[in-house]
Amino acid sequence: MLFSIGGIIFALLQIPADYIADRIGRKIVIVISYIAMSIAYISYANAKDVLDLYIFFSIEALGSALLNPTLAVIIADYIVDTYRGRIYGFKDAIARLISIPAPMIEAGYGAHYLLNQYCTK
Repeated sequence: MLFSIGGIIFALLQIPADYIADRIGRKIVIVISYIAMSIAYISYANAKDVLDLYIFFSIEALGSALLNPTLAVIIADYIVDTYRGRIYGFKDAIARLISIPAPMIEAGYGAHYLLNQYCTK
């Protein structure tokens, strides 16, 4: 359910994201999106219950929804047509490659935290 709500927010906000970027400026939208995602990522560690996770995941979805179309427009504006497909592929591949170790890092940190929190007295 958490991912469903995040996906709905992401899908709905991508529609007006380009309009917002054109209206207030792409740089400002990129900065706002990174700030929103940073707040969400930092807040995950302080979640007290599931409702907090829904709120933080929604904030992250807001940031992602603003960021993705804005970056796509920047790529479309500044990259020559013959290289545009390669650049989109490269951007997505790099994002996926960077995200591969994230669960392993989190699993190690989470296990370390749980062991220290509950197994040592």
